[in-house]
Formats: sequence, structure tokens, C-alpha cells
Amino acid sequence: MQQKEEDGTVEQLLLSAAAKTCLMEAKGEDFSAVKTAADYSLCGRTDKGVSGLGNVIALTLRSNAKQGEELPSPENELKYGMLMNRVLPPGVRVLAWAPVEDDFSARFSCEYRAYKYFFVGGSLDIKAMQEACAILVGEHDYRNLCTMDVGNVTHFNRRILETHIQPAQHTTSTDPRFQLYEFYVKGTAFLYHQVRCMMSVLFMVGKQQESPTIVSSLLDVEGMPRKPQYHIASDVPLVLYDCGFSSSAVPWHRDREAHSRTLSHFTELFVGQFSLQTAVVQCVIDTLRESDDDVEEDPPASKHIKLMDRQKEETYEQRRASYDRRMEGKAARKASV
Repeated sequence: MQQKEEDGTVEQLLLSAAAKTCLMEAKGEDFSAVKTAADYSLCGRTDKGVSGLGNVIALTLRSNAKQGEELPSPENELKYGMLMNRVLPPGVRVLAWAPVEDDFSARFSCEYRAYKYFFVGGSLDIKAMQEACAILVGEHDYRNLCTMDVGNVTHFNRRILETHIQPAQHTTSTDPRFQLYEFYVKGTAFLYHQVRCMMSVLFMVGKQQESPTIVSSLLDVEGMPRKPQYHIASDVPLVLYDCGFSSSAVPWHRDREAHSRTLSHFTELFVGQFSLQTAVVQCVIDTLRESDDDVEEDPPASKHIKLMDRQKEETYEQRRASYDRRMEGKAARKASV
């Protein structure tokens, strides 16, 4: 398969694995043609640095059933997890599979998507952050809490079903200053960078730079039609945690051996690498604290400009007009060549 801008993505790796294991044909075809032939669909796209634990794809693969026969029981079907995991890199794994109807779409059949964003509590005001994140629930126009993709999105109304901030179970430190928390958000669909923008604002609330009511102000697009300029939160702690489907539409099956091997791999990775690295860094921090009681651990904070007082980005209408002019210019240049 030939691929350009998608090269090296999880999507490309999965399709390449399916081709290598002869679960689908991909002889001399370009990447887009392969996806079309396989009736491929993807539930959620993530930024390059974002992890995906519960993402879902749909595609047509070879079966043990012969043409015209009904699909066999899961026990008698091909072991898709085992086959593909053998040729996938260690960080990419097939966790489960399911037979679906011909009209199934991983994107449009999805009932909800859920993300988790991990962060260290430190000196953050967690109660204020919890108050602010509760305001996000419901159907709102989130144009001030996303990166506008005017070439593909014409409206910014989305529905968030649930949010909460709570201590995370995934922590290796007993020091309360390093207590991990997770921001959980569940919605029917999300805009580009929406979770990272929401998290950026929640951090400002946690640092007591903004009141929790700033979320209400940002959701009031009539009162604030132009998004204030601010940096989005890091991509590293963000995880696409779950994609929800009806159990009748997607009857998941796990290959027992593949599941066991995946669990063992990530357990060994944590025990043999990440937990040890955490212990080493913790040792360095403790040693530095003991050597100088007067050391300032937190660098001086830069002056915070309230979001309401910051410079504003262009409105959607202005951005769309600029985009249309660029597209018209490209079309004219292409026609003159």
C-alpha cells in the first residue's frame, strides 16, 4: 500500500497488518483505494501524541466461512487478534473484534465517545475545577472551546453527557503533591482539540486564575462570539478511553490468548520500565529537597491575563470567508495551469 500524509499512523499500521496476514487484499493499490475496497470506517481520530485505548474501526476481512455460508461461531472464526498482533508494533494491539451488519459504520453507529485526561493535582483547586467541569454537561455551542476546522465543520453544537474530576487509580507515588487526577468526559461527538481546550481552561480555574463561571461565559457565543486566545493543553496525558456501541450491534469477542499476551506485555512494560523510571525521578526530587530546605520548587508564575480581556480570534464567519477565498484562488490557479 502506498500512503503519504497518513504514513506511520495507527490506521495505516492496522491496514498494513491486515494485508500482511492475508485478511484483506491490497495489491498495488494506494491507501485511499484500499480503505474504499475494505469499506473502512473509523470511530474517532486522535492527535499524534494522544493515546487511544478504546478506538474502533470497521472493515471487511476474510472469514473461515466460504462464500454464501453463514459466519461461523466466534470459537470457529479466524483468530483476528492473534493474527494481526503478531505483525503489529508493540504499542498497537487489537483488543477485540465483532461481526457487524453491512451498513455498520464505526463513526456513525457510535453512541458515545469518552476521554480521560490525567494530571497531577499539586496545588490546583480541585473543587473549583469540578464545579467548572460540571457546567460543560449538556448541549452547547463549543466554538470557544475547540480549534475551528472551518474546512470541514459548519456548526459547533455538541452534546456532553457526563464529566467528572476524581483521583486516578493509576498512580505510583504516595506523596500527596503528586496525586494523579483524571478528567473524564463523555459525549456523543467532539470537535477538533475540544478536550484539550476544555482542559486548558480547567487548569486556569484550578490555578485560581479564572472563576468556574468562565466556562459559562465561553459557552455563551452570543455574548462571546470570538474565542479568546489561549494555548491548548498538552496531548500526552489524553486518552481516547471508550467508544460506546449497542451490544446487539457490536457483540464483542476477545481472543483469549491474544488478550493474555497483551496484558503481559503492558504489565512488563510498566514494571520493568515506567515504574522504575518514576522511582528514579522521585529519588532525585527527594534528594534535592533534603539538600536545600529553602529551595523554591514552583517557578514564579507569569502574569495571567483574564480570558475576557485577551485578544480574540476571528469569528467563524470571518474564518469561513477567508477559507472560501483561498479555495477559490487554488481552483483558479489549477484551472490556468
